[in-house]
Amino acid sequence: MFSGTLKQRMTRALTAHAGEQIVGVALQVATVPMYLHYWDSATYGAWLMIWTIPVHLMQFDASFGFVSINDMTMQAGMSDREAMVRVYHTAWVGGTLFNLLLLVLTALVIVMVGPLLTTLLRPLEPQEAITALILMCVLVLVIQQQLGLACGALRTTGNYPLSVFLGSVVRVLEFAAVMIALACSGGVVAVVAAHIAARTVAMIAAVAAVRRLTPWLFPGFVAHGLRHFDSRELRRLLRPAASYLLWPIGQALNGEGFVLVAGMVCGPAAVPVFTTARTLARLSLQMTMVVRSSLLPEMSLAHGAGQLETVRMLHGCGCRAAWWTGVAATIITAALGPVIHPLWTCGQLGLDTTAFALLLGSTLLHVVWSTASGVLFAANYHQRTAVAFFLASMIGLAVATAIAGAIGVTGVALGMLVVDIIVLAVVLPQSLAFCGLGASSFMRALLRPPWFSLQFKRNGGVDV
Repeated sequence: MFSGTLKQRMTRALTAHAGEQIVGVALQVATVPMYLHYWDSATYGAWLMIWTIPVHLMQFDASFGFVSINDMTMQAGMSDREAMVRVYHTAWVGGTLFNLLLLVLTALVIVMVGPLLTTLLRPLEPQEAITALILMCVLVLVIQQQLGLACGALRTTGNYPLSVFLGSVVRVLEFAAVMIALACSGGVVAVVAAHIAARTVAMIAAVAAVRRLTPWLFPGFVAHGLRHFDSRELRRLLRPAASYLLWPIGQALNGEGFVLVAGMVCGPAAVPVFTTARTLARLSLQMTMVVRSSLLPEMSLAHGAGQLETVRMLHGCGCRAAWWTGVAATIITAALGPVIHPLWTCGQLGLDTTAFALLLGSTLLHVVWSTASGVLFAANYHQRTAVAFFLASMIGLAVATAIAGAIGVTGVALGMLVVDIIVLAVVLPQSLAFCGLGASSFMRALLRPPWFSLQFKRNGGVDV
């Protein structure tokens, strides 16, 4: 199923993710002026709220899908096609039924609290706002669930770069469809419909790709899925899926939570000061996430096959690459940040250098522990990591709230640093124990200047 050498597969995955980042940045830059060209700022703000509210519902399905795909990849390492089919269709049937139920309940809630929603989305007509919200729920709970599972199936059968490429194609299709809808004087409902149309086309293409490349996994549709549904598999996957839900909650606390603290404790004027400094400080995260995402399927595959040496190699190589990339990016950002910031903000915002330094330190620690945690997520041993991240985010928010009133945004930045110190202290020892690595030997390899070009040896090893 997985063709080519480890080096070839990693090269393809890294290339696909690099392309994904380029597409993402380009579309992100183009999206805001496109919307503001056709809509006023109030309508665009209402659209952002419509886009944000239902997307949080997707985390319920994403957790179960993520765990199922990891499990299938480990089964692929054992060449157990029967188990892969069983897990895939259990995830498909269970996820589809759950999401349809959640869709009905969410639609009822939207209708019941309609007056409140129309007040929040005031620039829109009441019927337009409610229709757009319900259609958004259809998008994230039905279409995206099917698309995500199909792309996940490609990952588990050795076609991971193709799944990443399809993700990039989806974003381009959505951008084009939305641009057409806006050019035709479309409102919010038309834009949601454009998103649905683009993702529906992508979903059909992804399912067709799965059936063509791996007909043994998906020879039928509803009847085949029901025949292979296994309630025991569902129960086995529920625990890691439930604990994974703490991860996006922790991300929300670590993201929006600190912004809210900055605004409520330091005042609204402190929010852009904090967010612009954090955005600059976290530029290196995008590069290291490319490495982490490329490593995950290979770690799952190696763990399933019982290849502990390969797991150790991938873990060490990934952490080392992430550390030195983070160090280089931190040095460059520290030097250029004070120059870039006033140009970027048109001189309207000041840069708190103490907060900026703390945020750079937080980012460097985040780079290490997020990469180290990859091996735990790949093997569905992420329960302690998710709990630690959630609790650390709560502690960090409490620290920031307590001291930000006295020292301003520096206190908020210190709270973020506390989060990363706590999670690193939990995750790194756990990942080393999972891989059977000693702390001293790992640190010597991590801190040795790389020249870290991911030098894969002929025997599959890496000089870490």
